[in-house]
Order: sequence, then structure tokens, then C-alpha cells
Amino acid sequence: MEKRKLRLRYIVKRIAKTRLYKCKKSPRPYRCRRWVQRKEWRTLKKIAKICPYLVCKHLGYCSSEDNAASDLLVKPIIGTVIGSPSLSVELLDQQLEAHFTKDVCNEFEELQPLCVHVAASVDGRRYAKIYMAALDNDTKWIDNSLRKEVQSLQAGINVNLCDACKNVIQSSTNFYLQNQVSVAYIVENDNARR
Repeated sequence: MEKRKLRLRYIVKRIAKTRLYKCKKSPRPYRCRRWVQRKEWRTLKKIAKICPYLVCKHLGYCSSEDNAASDLLVKPIIGTVIGSPSLSVELLDQQLEAHFTKDVCNEFEELQPLCVHVAASVDGRRYAKIYMAALDNDTKWIDNSLRKEVQSLQAGINVNLCDACKNVIQSSTNFYLQNQVSVAYIVENDNARR
């Protein structure tokens, strides 16, 4: 959960940095910079309020306040939760995604889709790469991700490498192409609201 928060925080800071750069071209650069800084501060404050312990408690994995919040920082939540045979990582991811989408991301106003993509989605890492590609206007983020997926396939040689490679590349390419347009719209549309 902390990784999700860190990803969201990083993307918000990058969006703010991009906006601040664009403020130089604004007819009122000082006013634009102040607006961007206030917006960034409010958003980062909302991210900071996301408490792993409260999310754990809301989802029913932390039974009482006897479990100190610091225990969650010492032991990963997955390690604490998976002790139960009825739970799986996939189930936990689904519950986190539903909770973030419904109860957490609605606090982010026009950045709600960003929160859903980067913090709530199981594919948050992949979405973060799309946001970085859109912000940097550079596809190296996506290219590097595809290379890493191919390298991880090469490590598992006991499968038909060619077919597996084709499937992974096609699946990843489809994901990136389908979501690139919506991410670019979010980044550009949010910049236009100044």
C-alpha cells in the first residue's frame, strides 16, 4: 500500500513540475505558479492522509487497535494477511482496488482518474509508466517495461519462448495503447484547467 502511495505522490509531483514549467508561458505566471503550488500541496496532503492501518482495518484484516500501526510498517501487510488459507494476493488486490476506487480516490476531484489508475489499479506500475511517458513525451518508460517483461520470460526457459514472448508483447502493447489516450487526456485536460 505504501508503494501505491509513493507512486501516486511521485506522479503528482511530476505533473506539478510540468505545470510549473508551463506557467512561464502564462499571461500571469505568478498567479499560475501559486495555483499549481496550492493544488499540489492539497493533493499531497490528501495522499499523506491515506493510512495503511485504517485501510487494513476497513477491509477487516486488522481486528483491533491492539495491532499498532507501526507493525504494518515492520511486516508487509501481505505477510500478515496471507496467514489465512482463504485469502490470496489476488483477493487482497481486488479488495484494495475496490476500496481505493470507491472510498479514497473520490477525494481527488479532477485527479480521481489518476488516483484510480496509479494507486487503486492492480496495474498501477504500468499506469505510472504511461503517465511518465506522457509527461516526458518519451516512450522510453514503456520500451523499458516491455524489455523487462521479455527478459523475465527468458528466465523461465521451460516454456515455448517465442510464443510466450509474442503473447506478452502483444498483451503489454494492447494495455499501453488502450490506456495511453486516456492518460494523455487526463494530463492535458488537467493542465488546461488553470
